[in-house]
Amino acid sequence: MKIQYLIMFQFILALFGCGKSPSDDAAKTMFGPFTVETVTQTGKRWNINYGRVKYTNISYRAYYKDKPVLFGANLETNTGVPGVWRIFNLKGAKAPALIAGSQSLYLVTIENDQPVTTPLYEQGSDFAAVQWLDSEDGQPGIYREVFSSDSRDTDVELSGGRYMAISDAVVLDTKTFELFTFNNANESINDYYPGQRRAIAFSPDSTQVVYGAARQNAEDYSQGLFCYEFRTGKKYLVAYDDKKLNVHDPSKLYPDWLMDYFEWKKNEQGELRLQLKTLDAEPNKKGIIHFERYPGYQYLLYPVKEAIVEHLYNYMLQELKFDTAQVQRVHEPYNYTYTIPYQGRTLTIQYGKYGNDLVLFEEDDTSSYEVSKAIIQQIGKGFNALLSDGKYQEEFAEETQTN
Repeated sequence: MKIQYLIMFQFILALFGCGKSPSDDAAKTMFGPFTVETVTQTGKRWNINYGRVKYTNISYRAYYKDKPVLFGANLETNTGVPGVWRIFNLKGAKAPALIAGSQSLYLVTIENDQPVTTPLYEQGSDFAAVQWLDSEDGQPGIYREVFSSDSRDTDVELSGGRYMAISDAVVLDTKTFELFTFNNANESINDYYPGQRRAIAFSPDSTQVVYGAARQNAEDYSQGLFCYEFRTGKKYLVAYDDKKLNVHDPSKLYPDWLMDYFEWKKNEQGELRLQLKTLDAEPNKKGIIHFERYPGYQYLLYPVKEAIVEHLYNYMLQELKFDTAQVQRVHEPYNYTYTIPYQGRTLTIQYGKYGNDLVLFEEDDTSSYEVSKAIIQQIGKGFNALLSDGKYQEEFAEETQTN
């Protein structure tokens, strides 16, 4: 579990901590009736590769009428990092509310002039996460695991949607504060088990959330989709052939792909169901816009041939009009890299010959995620529009290479 690595990391920090005490800086922000105190701790610690390095840790406290908001014993149980790791203002909710926590997450509201903490998801084995299910034109947004903040991950508001998945187990309706538990035990269907924690799609009637699933036996390794009706607790499986549906990484499935190959239709009982489309022709291949905490937003294309690097570079030049004299190109036996300075930032195109994968990302990890999102989405969505029209399809490879 990832949480165990955090414990080990904290142990190493304690073992090699430097003698000088860290410095703390506290700032307070009002979110409706709540006061959120952000405590920024800076100092130096030992890094096995670089020696003593600077670090920044950010933690939070919430207050109502100058009294601290208290959380239960399940806030964190085995991490060795006590306290509240993140507090978000739930903007657009039916009443002032915060989502706060660390290993477990809680909804903080006001009732009878008193703060009330309602458990959203209490657990002790992994990192919790939040994900809007309808913030991107009715489809899921980024899957944000809850870590202690750093200088880049500075967002303090959650906005843009109504329905929010808490980890992959609970849905919160932010307009009513209703909670729906839909996947507490990771139960299987026909020997298929949940294969990822990030929601892939949301039904048009806002009642079903879709996750990846997989089955492994002696004969094969099969892929599928779990569709959870979170209000009723029902679920069903839609199996698919990953080769026929052009899937090269089942952990990176997104609404664009799903809409190319699947559709929502009512069955004979009048129930809305996800099902495979009957296609006369294969959809054009595109890239995906993917998010991870490091390096943040990325635009990925795979498997592709090396020639597509120039097509993407020329498209970026047309869109961004950067100074080509400052661009660095490094052509190595296994990698081909463009380093592009742009408005005080650094964009990188990297192509790996083994794997036939191309990734565009921002090299500088000090930019906020929102800044990175804007530029990566501008390029990714624009280039995908060209690919959707049939351009550069000849540059997609049939299979990834292996070393």
